[in-house]
Amino acid sequence: MQPETTAMKSKTLFLLKLLVCITFVSRGYQHLFFNVPYREFLWDSNLMLPILDLFKISWNEWVTLPRYDQGIQMGIKFLGLIFTLVGGCVWFLNEKRKWPLYALIGGLVLFTPYLWLHFFGQFLNLALLFEFTGQLAAPVVLIFIYKKGNFTKAFTFLKIAIAITFIAHGLYAMNIAPLPQKFVSMTIKGLGLDQGLAVKFLFWAGVMDLLVAIGVFIPKIRKPALVYMIAWGFLTAFARIYTNFYGYDALHSLHQWVWAFTVRSAHFMIPLILLYQGERKPLPRN
Repeated sequence: MQPETTAMKSKTLFLLKLLVCITFVSRGYQHLFFNVPYREFLWDSNLMLPILDLFKISWNEWVTLPRYDQGIQMGIKFLGLIFTLVGGCVWFLNEKRKWPLYALIGGLVLFTPYLWLHFFGQFLNLALLFEFTGQLAAPVVLIFIYKKGNFTKAFTFLKIAIAITFIAHGLYAMNIAPLPQKFVSMTIKGLGLDQGLAVKFLFWAGVMDLLVAIGVFIPKIRKPALVYMIAWGFLTAFARIYTNFYGYDALHSLHQWVWAFTVRSAHFMIPLILLYQGERKPLPRN
């Protein structure tokens, strides 16, 4: 194997590991310090009553006694610790040391309940599931590369994943998904537009999202499509900090919103990885 190819593989894997680490640590931070939707499941009587009956716990005890709520909170924080450790384990992964793969797989399995509960909490909005595709794709691709050693298929999967992510964003922005009010609020605050102009701006931004999602599969326009994805993916993620930052309460603002930016790193780092890979010779199968 040529030294240049080896160096390229090494840099590509570094970027993937960095993305996976940032994503899991961000989810860990969210679980450690903020509300997550597990209670929507645990306080659903239709789902929980059969389980509570097995342990001889009444519904009234379950929803009123502090010890059960404290137990739920401790479980959520434990998950946060696990996600943070999984993010750190990524850096121990190499050709000879495969145990971090199992930690990564375990992290994905543990994240599944959060994903589904978030989905059900948004009234089965499929666009929301698609929005998570980029965040889930990076660890899946990293596992695939170390298991199969096939970079070509891995990067094809990344293209599909980031395209689906941008399609989901586009459907939201065009008010097909439908348009979340927080998108409108961030646009108004970030760009100084009134509500009408903000909605129109988001519509055309959504059209662009759909166009670049198609463009990543067309060789002649793939590079500008990826460049747009990097810039727009970064700006829309950073908008969480920019539109919610207050200088008089800087530390609290950062605590509240930095994780919301970093957890969306896939939206600009996957296009960056694809652009980096596309500017060089294709990575061969090991």
